Amino acid sequence: MTAAGLSLGRINLEEPRGGKIEILGQILGADAKQIRESAVTESARGFTIRVINPFLLYQTKGLNLASIPQRKPEGSRQDAKQFTVMGIVISEVLKEFATTAGDERALIKSSGRLLEFSLTTDGAALVKAGAMDPFKLLPLVLMETHAEASVRNLMDKRLPHFSASAPFDPGQSARRPA
Repeated sequence: MTAAGLSLGRINLEEPRGGKIEILGQILGADAKQIRESAVTESARGFTIRVINPFLLYQTKGLNLASIPQRKPEGSRQDAKQFTVMGIVISEVLKEFATTAGDERALIKSSGRLLEFSLTTDGAALVKAGAMDPFKLLPLVLMETHAEASVRNLMDKRLPHFSASAPFDPGQSARRPA
């Protein structure tokens, strides 16, 4: 884990209006190797950039929220807001995986990553504090009716096992697996 985050600069975007790209030299909670190995390549308007994997960013923001005091004399951190926004991104990515033919493996791997993070000490603390609910992020309805047996297997076997082994009450969730 790195000692501190480091912003190298920011690019203000014309569109979407108010959009910004922050260029980070370090990300608290992730090492350079993790970032490089899981980065996503995106192309637009003739430019190609490598972007941190959204699941890794979600996890690092969660780690920061759970382990760093959010109010300091010099100002407040933005980890709670950023963690919430990344939760929305994660939910949308999982929905896209669930509805795109051929993305079943990505759906299963990403869902597993989310569930595993919620079982860590920091992840469980976030769930207990109400900052995170893995069952609300997963596209459970889409997964329950998915055509692929591997996705239904995740729903039928892995989620109930997860619920039984969670160090928090999965009943806190709005939707609990049967």
